[in-house]
Amino acid sequence: MTAKLFVSLYVGLFVGMFVLLFANFPVGWIFFGFLFVAVFGGMLVINRPYIIAAGFLVVSLVVLGIGLWGVRQAVQAWATAPGIITRSRFCTQTVNDKVVYSGPCIDYRYRVNGQTFEAISLGTGELTQRWWSRIPDRYREGRNVQVYYDPGDPTISRLAIDIYPQEWVTIIVGAMMAALSAFTLFWVLLKRTHPPAGLKPAGG
Repeated sequence: MTAKLFVSLYVGLFVGMFVLLFANFPVGWIFFGFLFVAVFGGMLVINRPYIIAAGFLVVSLVVLGIGLWGVRQAVQAWATAPGIITRSRFCTQTVNDKVVYSGPCIDYRYRVNGQTFEAISLGTGELTQRWWSRIPDRYREGRNVQVYYDPGDPTISRLAIDIYPQEWVTIIVGAMMAALSAFTLFWVLLKRTHPPAGLKPAGG
């Protein structure tokens, strides 16, 4: 069981490294660097598997933390204000007789510092990749919504925050590796504390 867990850790590290090198290149180098440490350093502490598992856990938590920090930064870049949906429908936008957008178009109004602003989701593009068969209830006409706007220029606003896919990939990879590392560390420490029957703990 212990051997299988460590094989899973190394395989997960290798796969996670390649995923991040394509999705979030700078973070992928964290796993790339740790791969050498885990392989060559692991041979030096092969009799202390809990150290290896703890190393995996620390690095995985670092990657997870970077992903969460990226999401937090994306959210904090915007201020929020109460708004209301004034119109919602599906529409099509064409340029030179070529369709460049076909999907939900949401008009909304919001107030910042006592000033009223009006906007349409078609201009901001945050709904471009969302192919809905119907307008969600939260965007129905007359619904109150939370509008995200640029503190430096309140005329720039959005109904939804765009979080880069690389941040979600980083979070998923970090969380999966952290969970596997934590379980492995727990298992190793448990086996170390309660060795199989007939075996004495080291130093006993």
